[in-house]
Amino acid sequence: MKLQNFFESNPIFTVEEISSYLKINSNGNVLTRISLLSYYQKQGRIERLQRGIYRTIPFGQNRGYSSDPYLISAKMGCVLAYHTALEFHGAAYSVFHEIQCFTNKISQEKQINNHQFRFIKYPIALLRKECSTKYTSKFERQGMLIEVTSIERTVVDVLDRTELAGGIEEVWRSLSNIDYFNIDESIDYALHLATKTAIAKLGFFLEENQARLMVSKTQLNLLQAHVPKKPLYWKKNQRNGKLIPRWNIVIPEELVSRSWDEPMEIDA
Repeated sequence: MKLQNFFESNPIFTVEEISSYLKINSNGNVLTRISLLSYYQKQGRIERLQRGIYRTIPFGQNRGYSSDPYLISAKMGCVLAYHTALEFHGAAYSVFHEIQCFTNKISQEKQINNHQFRFIKYPIALLRKECSTKYTSKFERQGMLIEVTSIERTVVDVLDRTELAGGIEEVWRSLSNIDYFNIDESIDYALHLATKTAIAKLGFFLEENQARLMVSKTQLNLLQAHVPKKPLYWKKNQRNGKLIPRWNIVIPEELVSRSWDEPMEIDA
């Protein structure tokens, strides 16, 4: 039985999906599925990425062909997040080769089809409130649906864990690329996240960009009502910086100086 139509419409697929296809178009025998998968792997038409997940190799390409990592993450049941979400929304300052995604499964980093995947557990506060996928959206890509954190949630996530998004400079430069987002949704998400540092960081960022993003005093006051009672450092193992009294957070020297904003000197 030929599976060309299935392969053409399924660049990444699971064993369950091909089994359902065979059940409709043949007797659905398990041995048939196994033998067909084995046959097409030997033919170089498909390749096993990990247990239960395969990819189609287009005609004229070999195993060195790089499949879309976003589609791979979708078949693994992951949600694109942090810097990967910034890239997806067109806001990232730099391009990373690491794919960061939320998952319910505990898994170590792994390389799949030339892409490094970093699997991140959902924040505990969101799991407890059963809203781990709050402010995520689904988009169609090559006929498949991929799930990504919204730009509103991504803003909070990368501020909360700047180390996952390339550091403070990368995050600040990236967020400067965003001209508009729903500030109320970002505030709502930060309050659901229930992390004092995340709330303080978002408040500081919004205040610093109040005019550009048209942030209201009411929005800032809402966040200020939930700031930490005692000063907290922006980063783990941070030893110095500047205290921002309104938000009770100590920002690191690199954020104080923002040397990256200095114009480059050009030799005459």
